[in-house]
Amino acid sequence: MSETMNEIIVHSDTCDLNAQIAKVCKSRLFVTKVVLICTVRLAYERSKCDKQGAKKDYFSHG
Repeated sequence: MSETMNEIIVHSDTCDLNAQIAKVCKSRLFVTKVVLICTVRLAYERSKCDKQGAKKDYFSHG
C-alpha cells in the first residue's frame, strides 16, 4: 500500500514540475515575442530615418 502512495506522490511532484516548466517556457516565449516586436519596430523607424536622411540618433524621439 505504501508503494502505491509513494508512486502517487512522485507522480504528483512530476506533474507540478511539468506545470512549472510549462509556465517558464510560456513566459520565455512571451518575452521573445516582445523583444522581436520591439526589434522590428526599431528597424522600421531606423529605415524611415535613413530614407529621410535624418541624423542617426535612433533612441531620441523628441
